[in-house]
Formats: sequence, C-alpha cells, structure tokens
Amino acid sequence: MTAGGKVVAYSLQDKVYSELRKSILQRKVESGHHFTEKEVAARFGVSRTPARAALNRLETEGLLKRDGQALVVARLTPEDVRNLLIVRIALDGVAARLAVEHITDSEVEELDHLCTLMEETIAEHPRESADNDRKFHEAIAQASRNPYLSLFLRQNFDNLHAFRLFSYSSPGMTERTIIDHRSIYQAISHRRADEAEARSREHVENVLKTIVDALQGQAIQW
Repeated sequence: MTAGGKVVAYSLQDKVYSELRKSILQRKVESGHHFTEKEVAARFGVSRTPARAALNRLETEGLLKRDGQALVVARLTPEDVRNLLIVRIALDGVAARLAVEHITDSEVEELDHLCTLMEETIAEHPRESADNDRKFHEAIAQASRNPYLSLFLRQNFDNLHAFRLFSYSSPGMTERTIIDHRSIYQAISHRRADEAEARSREHVENVLKTIVDALQGQAIQW
C-alpha cells in the first residue's frame, strides 16, 4: 500500500472511531447494542478494515465488550464501577499534586469559574453540571503538564460516563461534590500540594462510599 493509501486508511478508521465513540458517550445507541464489522462498514460506507480497527480501539478503551463475533456496548457492573473509582483515587490525587507545581494564575481562575458554574446549574441542569464536573477534573489534569495522566483520566471518565449521570441522582451527592470541589480548588489555589492531593483522593473516596451500596444488584447501562 502506498504512503497515501495508509493516510486514507487511517483517516477512515479515525472517522469511524470518532463517530462511534461519540454516539456511545452521548447515548445515541441502545443499551446492549451489538456492533459487527459488516454493520459498521455498511453504515459508514467503508471496508471492513477501518471498521474492525475502530471497533478494536473502542474495545480497548472499555466502551465495547466482546460477545461472540460481535462487540456490545458495555454495561457497568457495581464491581466495574468500584474498580474504576479505585483507579480514579490514585489518578486524581497525583494530578492535583502535580497541578500545584505547574498551574498558572489563569488556570486557577478557570477552576474557580467551573466551581461557580456547577453551583449555579446543579439544581435545575444536572447534565450541564456533570459536564462542568468533568471539565473541572480535566482542567486539573491539564495543569499537571503530564499528557499520559490526562489521557488515562479521560479514558476513566469515558468508562464512568453513564455512572456519573446516575450518581447525580444519589441523595446528597451533588451537595457533597460542590463542597469537595471547592476544597480542592482552595488547596490548589494556595499551592498546598499535600492538601490538594488529600482533598482530591477524599473526593473520589466519598463518591465510592456513597455510590457502591446504591449500585448493588444493578447494571449501569450506557
């Protein structure tokens, strides 16, 4: 295959991957939907090669799971959520500590702004507030200046996407989240690395303690 052909093949794979990923995260596909190479290739008007590559990438990220010859949109079990949150405890703690070392004044102001947006939208617009919640944590990861940490946190957020919407309906969770975010912001803005790491870890631990019991016997669907 020519160099140009490789570029075209990669572009097709990337397009299929991006569109499928967006449809999963925006919950535009039915829970438990099965994707096959043939179906995806026909849907996007491509050969099976880029369709297969795109599906494999989504499987690697945990958004799809293998079911025979097909890949199915993943359902999160309580154990899945627990394991993902345990990883988040470590990632968020490290991100906050590194952010203290590298964050700029304008980035600190952005964290303050995101906290305010959450406070203003959490009662009547929980989905918008959840989006600002994610932006808050991603801003801290970005301020860490560690691209691998940002990548791992993004994947963790994607895997927990449906769960995060579910968590906002849990009693007391929204109020607790606002308090936790403000404490994380205060620690980072005052450049207190130990406190920033501790508050970030405690925040995810609070989520873990509150939610896992509520999830027993349930499967969270995308």
